[in-house]
Amino acid sequence: MTNETRRPLILIVAVMLAAILGGLAIGLAGSARADDYDDDIDKYQDQIDEAEDGLADANADKKAAEERADELDTALEDTDAKIIDAAQKVDDLESQVPALQTALDEAQAAVDAAIVEQGIVADKP
Repeated sequence: MTNETRRPLILIVAVMLAAILGGLAIGLAGSARADDYDDDIDKYQDQIDEAEDGLADANADKKAAEERADELDTALEDTDAKIIDAAQKVDDLESQVPALQTALDEAQAAVDAAIVEQGIVADKP
C-alpha cells in the first residue's frame, strides 16, 4: 500500500472511530440524562405518594369529624327535647301554683283558727 491509498483509509478509520466514540459519548450522556429523569420521576412519585397518604389521612379525619358532628347533633336534639319537656312541666307546675297557694292560705287559716279554738278550750275551767 502506498501513502496515497493509506491516507483515505486512515481518514475513513479516523472518521469511523470519531463516530463510534461520539456515539458512545452521546449514549453515555443520554444514559446519564435518563438516570436524572428517572431520579426526578422517582422523587415526584414519592411526593405524590406522600400527598395521597396525607389526603387519605385528611379524609379519615374529616369522616371522623363528620361522625362526631352527627353524634353531637343527635345529642343536641335529645337535649332540646328534654328541655322542651322540662319547660312544659314547669309551665304545668306554675299553673298549679295559684290553686295550691289558695289551698295553703285556707289550710293556714284553719290552723290559725284551730290554735285559737284550742286556746279558748284550754282557758275554760
